[in-house]
Amino acid sequence: MPPFFAHRITKYNPADRDERGHYNGAEDTVSDHGTVEAAYLEAIAVFAQESGVERLEIREPAVAGSVNFGLESPVDDTVSLGLFPPDLTGYHDGAEVSVPVVLESSRP
Repeated sequence: MPPFFAHRITKYNPADRDERGHYNGAEDTVSDHGTVEAAYLEAIAVFAQESGVERLEIREPAVAGSVNFGLESPVDDTVSLGLFPPDLTGYHDGAEVSVPVVLESSRP
């Protein structure tokens, strides 16, 4: 069995998270959009490549039909983007997906 690792790529202080891991600090979260978000995704890609990781595990997935990030126009979910089939086959907690799919499904 391969080793299990979990990483959170964020600029936020871990002490400002509740018991479920949700951020509740004073830092403005709107600033995560755009170049900061792109840097997070690039860090994930580099970490995966450098460690030889080709697949990642989906944890606590959510599908809401469309997603609105506040500043941007609403975007379709991963199903509409063609990353998962309409019946959500393969989209569940613990499912393993390729790094490129993870990166693409994480973009607004």
